[in-house]
Parts: sequence; structure tokens; C-alpha cells
Amino acid sequence: MFCVEGMTRYRSLVDLLQIPMLGNHEYTIWLATDKAITKQLLAANGVSVPKGELLEKGIHERPCNIKVPLVVKPCNEDNSRGITLVKREEDLAAAIDYAFSFDPRVVVDEYIAGREVRAACIEEEDGSLTVLPKLEYFLKDIRTAAHKLQTDSSGKLSTNAIVAAKKDGDRQCPADLSPLLHQRIDAMITKAHRVLNCRHYSLYDLRIDSNEQPYILEAAFFCSFSPLSVIPSMANASGREDLKHPKLFHSFLERAAKEKKQVDEDEEVEEEKLGGYTPASAVAAEIEAFKRDSSEEKSTSEGSD
Repeated sequence: MFCVEGMTRYRSLVDLLQIPMLGNHEYTIWLATDKAITKQLLAANGVSVPKGELLEKGIHERPCNIKVPLVVKPCNEDNSRGITLVKREEDLAAAIDYAFSFDPRVVVDEYIAGREVRAACIEEEDGSLTVLPKLEYFLKDIRTAAHKLQTDSSGKLSTNAIVAAKKDGDRQCPADLSPLLHQRIDAMITKAHRVLNCRHYSLYDLRIDSNEQPYILEAAFFCSFSPLSVIPSMANASGREDLKHPKLFHSFLERAAKEKKQVDEDEEVEEEKLGGYTPASAVAAEIEAFKRDSSEEKSTSEGSD
């Protein structure tokens, strides 16, 4: 359930079957899987994102407004696959072609020199948002696929690929940030959580420039809630006993079950108000009518034979 298909199409199916589920709905995740759409939604609601340009294969294949240094990345890829930091104009075409090999839509963003941070927020029982301790990556420039997953000489994932990709001293949580920067990031990601219609939790990659201005690069709504996952790791650093793994995961499971129960109760009340009619009951009645008509047609046909 934590691949793209699992987090979108299968979640749609689970929702239609009215099975309680943890985390974001598929209509939130669909948008977040597309980096260009995520940026458009955030920018339209006053959340800072890097200046960028959308390229489309066969339509608009070269940027007009963004100059080097810049970052080229496919719209719908994870774990930094297909990403390139371009510092020289003569390297741009190869980087774009490489990104197009992953996706027919490619984002070209201005490169923001500075720090890279991951930040997440979770929903409390009362609906308020809590920002978890932030994680800073210590990088030469940008995070690539090699920073996230280790592969062998054939390109296949190695054993314990996530753990093996981590290096001593390459990250710190909680991040050592100024009070002003904490405040700016907190305001930014809690606003993004609401703008993107998130549920239970949300996670973001950010760059911070020399003026301590943060920019959201992309949203990451996939979380397996394993001990190695980013959100449980951040929650463990919060100092709160109720957020330690696996308590946070269990609390979300319990909340999802309660929310489903509340939805069922609300639907029962609505059905009583409407004298037993609901869209679901109407669909069920139509299905039964179709079955009955089909059965009658079959009986008539057999009798005529």
C-alpha cells in the first residue's frame, strides 16, 4: 500500500469499500505525486516555492525563464530518481533528456543554495497541528537517489538499502535552526497541510536560502510507519512518550476507526431525515431493480424458446 498504486488507486478502492484507513486520502496523494501541481497549489495560496517552469515532451522541452544553476526533475518520480543539478548551460540538454526518460512532464526549478531540511506535522486528537522536530541533511549541494537508497553494481537495491545509504554525520534531528527559521517553517508547513487537504500527517522537503527564507520543494505523503520511516524517527525525537514508535502509529489507527464510526453514525442520521433515502441506498435500489429486470427478461426469453 506504500507504492504509488497503493497510495492512490488502492486507497480509492479501500475508500469505496468503506474500510477505515490511516493517513491521507487518495485525492490528496494524487496531487502530491505531481511536483508541478503541488507547487501550483502551494504558490496560489501564498506558500513559498522555488521559481520554476514545467516542460512537456514534444510540446515545451526547454526552459525559457529559469537560468543555471537549476534543478531538473521528473514530475512523478520518488527517491530523487531522474534529478540533476545543472551548473553549466552546456549540461542542460542532457539533464532534461534524462528526466524525460522517467516522465513526459519535467519540472525545472531555480537552484536555491543553502540548507536542506525535512519538516512534518501531525494532527492531534483535537484537530490542532503539531510540528515534529525537524531533520537537516548535510549536503554538498542536493540530495540524489544515492543519498536515499543504496544499489549494487547492477543497479538493483542492496540489502537494507535505506540503512546502507545513510552515512555517519550526514543528518541531524532535531535540526539546529534559529527561532526565526523554526517559526517560518512551522507556519509554512501547517498552512501547506491545510491547503493540500491533508489528514493525520504530512511531510515536506525544504530548502533554506542565506536569508533564512524557506521554500517547499515537494510534499511527501508516503509513510510505512516502520521504525526507519522519517515521521516515526522525528516523533521519537520529540520527547513525548505518546509519540514514540509505535504509539503514534497505533493512535492514528484508533483515530481512523473512530472517524469511520462517526461517518457511519452521521450517515444513519441523514438516512432517517430522508426517510431511508441516501445516495448509497438509491444506488443499491437501482442495482436490485436491474437484477430483477434482467432475471425477468431471461425467464421470458427461456419461455419463448
